[in-house]
Amino acid sequence: MLGFTVRKFVTNQGASIVVQVVSVQFAYLAFNTIGIMSLERLLIFTSPNFYLRHMPPSRVKLVVLLIWTYLSAQYYFVRFGYCYMSVNNATLLDVVTTCNRVSFIMYFACISAIIFSSVTCFIVIVRIISTNPMLSAMCRFKSTSRSFQEYRATSIVTAYLVVMISTAAGYVIILSSNLSTVPLRLSIDALNTVCCMLDPCFYVLWYRECRMELLKMISKCCPCFNLEDRLEQMRVNVFSVVTIKPQKPCNSQ
Repeated sequence: MLGFTVRKFVTNQGASIVVQVVSVQFAYLAFNTIGIMSLERLLIFTSPNFYLRHMPPSRVKLVVLLIWTYLSAQYYFVRFGYCYMSVNNATLLDVVTTCNRVSFIMYFACISAIIFSSVTCFIVIVRIISTNPMLSAMCRFKSTSRSFQEYRATSIVTAYLVVMISTAAGYVIILSSNLSTVPLRLSIDALNTVCCMLDPCFYVLWYRECRMELLKMISKCCPCFNLEDRLEQMRVNVFSVVTIKPQKPCNSQ
C-alpha cells in the first residue's frame, strides 16, 4: 500500500518503475497467501491428527517463508530475468512495456490457478462437514483438538477468498475497459491499494484475541447489542479460564 501511494510522488522514471514492480510483487504474494491458507484449512479437516503432530507453528512459518521466497524469485525472474535475456539492451522501461505481456500472462495464470485451487479446497471442506454432521458439534467443545478449536478461522479464510476473487474480477474489468496508460495504471494501483488495506483486517480477525477486543469496542459503542455474555464466553475460551459455579449447600437430614 505504501509503494502504490509513494510511487505517485517519485519523479525519477526508473525509481518509479522499481517501486511499482516491488509493490505488485507484494500484491502477488497476497494472492498466493490465500492459496496457502486454503491448503492449510484443507489439511486440518482431512488430516487433523497429522496436522497436530507434524505441523507446529514454527514449521508452518518455515513452509510459508519458503513458498514466499520461491514465488518472489519466480516473479522477479519473469519481470527482469526473462526481459533482459529476450530483449537486446533491455532497460527498466522495457520491463513495464515490451515485456509486460509475459508478466501479465504469468500473473493471471498463477492467480487463476490459486483461486481455482482455493475454491476446490473449500468445496472439499464443505463436503466433509456435510457428510459428518457431528463435526460442527464437536468444534464447539473444549475437549476437541486444537485444529477444531480454530474452526471459525475457516470462515475468515472463506471471506478472504471472496475478496480475492472480487479483486481478480476487478482486474479483468479494468483491463477489458481499453483505458489509456495513465488511467489504467491509476485504476490498477487503486485496486491493489484496497486489496492491501483489506489484508491486515483479515489477518487481525484470524486471532480470537483480536476478535474479542473488537467486540469489546462494539459493546462500548453500542450497549444495546448485549454482548457481555458473548464476551465472557470468549474470555474464558481465549485465556482458558476455569470457572467454578457455587454449589448449593446440601440439606441435612
